[in-house]
Amino acid sequence: MLTNYNQDQFGVVHQIEKQPLVYSNSYVDSVYQTDNMKILTRRMAYLRLGFITGIVSKPTSQLSLLDIGFGNGAFLDVAKTAFKTAAGNDIFDNPYLPQGCNRVEELGQDYFDVVTMYDSFEHFDQLDLVAKLRCNYLVVSVPWCHYVSDAWFDAWKHRKPNEHLHHFDQFSLTAFLLEYGYYLITFNNIEDAIRRPVDDRPNILTAAFRRH
Repeated sequence: MLTNYNQDQFGVVHQIEKQPLVYSNSYVDSVYQTDNMKILTRRMAYLRLGFITGIVSKPTSQLSLLDIGFGNGAFLDVAKTAFKTAAGNDIFDNPYLPQGCNRVEELGQDYFDVVTMYDSFEHFDQLDLVAKLRCNYLVVSVPWCHYVSDAWFDAWKHRKPNEHLHHFDQFSLTAFLLEYGYYLITFNNIEDAIRRPVDDRPNILTAAFRRH
């Protein structure tokens, strides 16, 4: 295992000593608000909505949704047209919450049929935040960590110390969330259609879970 990383009993790889990044408007602007990323995140928003529509048991027009770590708001801006209600939560006072969406300050106070964590779960210092959630479905997308060798992990484009604090493959993500009562429905690399991998391995892991 690479220096300053360890692997827990579920197989999740964690950064040990860390100084987590402080998120702000400038972070969102630099990562998501370029012309290219605005186009890509809009495309991904429709792809993500289609994926959710395929796994829920009711029309989305009857369901409520919470997006945790909503970035530039692209997904919520699309989701609000399909869901009965759509809300966003972020770890800072993110100004990009789309009009018509509610802001959720404290996780776990309200129930949502669907909770999404797109490109955000790996950023949280404490992963047990999922224990607080009150939902029926949880959809997560994270960089797909294959960890074939220390050299591979060291050079991996998604190894971003102090920003990406945790790393998952399909087995470790499933095992970790099962500990909190989330049962896997399906997983895939559907976002690779837009977010192309740099080698022949899947790039982004998307997984849907149901809580029992």
